[in-house]
Amino acid sequence: MPDSAPIPQIEQGLSRSLNPLEVMILEGAWGGVQYRKLARESGYGEEYLKQIGAKLWHEISDQLGIFVSKKKLRVVIQEWLYQVEATQGHLTDRTYGFPSGPLASNSKLYIHRPPAETIAFAEINQPGCLLCIHAPHRYGKTSMLRRLIAHAQTQAYRACLLDLQEADSRTLRRADLLLPWLCHRMAEALGLPPPEEPWDTRRGAKVNCGQYLQQVVLAQAETPLVLAFHALEVGLSHMAVAQDLLSMLRLWHEQTQGSPLWQRLRLVLVYATDSPTFFSDPQPQPLLSKIAPLNLGRSVGLPPLSADQFATLGRRYQLAPFHDANQESAVNGLHDLIAGHPYLAHLSCHVLKQGRHSLEEMMAMAVTPDSIFWPHLQDRLSRLQYYPQAKNALRRVVREEGVPVDGMSLHQLLNLGLVRVVDDLVYPLGHLYRHFFSTYLVEDGAVVDP
Repeated sequence: MPDSAPIPQIEQGLSRSLNPLEVMILEGAWGGVQYRKLARESGYGEEYLKQIGAKLWHEISDQLGIFVSKKKLRVVIQEWLYQVEATQGHLTDRTYGFPSGPLASNSKLYIHRPPAETIAFAEINQPGCLLCIHAPHRYGKTSMLRRLIAHAQTQAYRACLLDLQEADSRTLRRADLLLPWLCHRMAEALGLPPPEEPWDTRRGAKVNCGQYLQQVVLAQAETPLVLAFHALEVGLSHMAVAQDLLSMLRLWHEQTQGSPLWQRLRLVLVYATDSPTFFSDPQPQPLLSKIAPLNLGRSVGLPPLSADQFATLGRRYQLAPFHDANQESAVNGLHDLIAGHPYLAHLSCHVLKQGRHSLEEMMAMAVTPDSIFWPHLQDRLSRLQYYPQAKNALRRVVREEGVPVDGMSLHQLLNLGLVRVVDDLVYPLGHLYRHFFSTYLVEDGAVVDP
């Protein structure tokens, strides 16, 4: 869906043109701007703008047959646009394939999770920005990155995606191989001449890589460059490489603070917080405990889907229970079970669409080996084995109702996506995790065979 207010579609629905003041109010509401700020920037009185806005929301509600308010404008209009496109036959059953990977940048099944997208889209317009997007696996990071790059290209920005999953294991073990590899991938993506070989070994790989970025990539055009590192955690597998890579990225960001040329750079770092990757230390420690150097620039974490967002997803899958008021309690029960986990939400909707299980059957067998959630639960359990302190804390969390947890264990459990915090007390993220881990975690840490 568009990042700016869909003025033409709204005007078509109203059968009239909006005046400039109404357009300003609509755009402001779409972007979450308060009336006070609109009044200060436009010179109109705040109360006058509120009156015009109230009349506009009332008119839209009457003409479109949906209730619209300033607060809910964006989500309601997006859902209305989706329904219009669905009735016009733009969606096919291929839309509802198995959720095995990221969504296309224009997918109708993508659910906005404000304010994450708004922050990210605004940030890459800032000269020399550094944006970190992080969440556990299968939380929608890649889908969001695709939309971010598509948005950048609509702004006539250059965009280059460096996916560290493409690098082979030998390259990932040596900085003097990884950094030239990054430059070659930049050259291929942007249609630029590759770096000259061999590099001057006296300067080191970091300096050579930075000079290629400055003298060739940034100097190629005055337009901003969105340089995105996807799966950054893959490049942090070995301590020496991680130190060189992170210090180089930090240096690049610092260069943007004083150089107009470097300010063309917009760095985007995307990484999974639940990676089991280890540094090659004599006493290995999880990546999560050493990822602090990434806390630069603007950080955006992706949350689970809210109940309203989950309901919107179900309607986009055209599922009957999500359109039936009598099924609202069951739908909310499914959301509470999976706590809005994005992948599990799509998986649930896919299975319901295929007719393999009813909503009630899916919930009844949730933590059994026959459950559609079983592979995900086994994945969470295997990742938890890297964090014995957090595993001990999770035993208490799933067996009690709100417990305090020490800082490091809480940090790890949050990054694994297993818990939530309310008033300084820790709870399982959803009923699914509570039921599963209370059954399959025992006091000595062994896993109980199902």
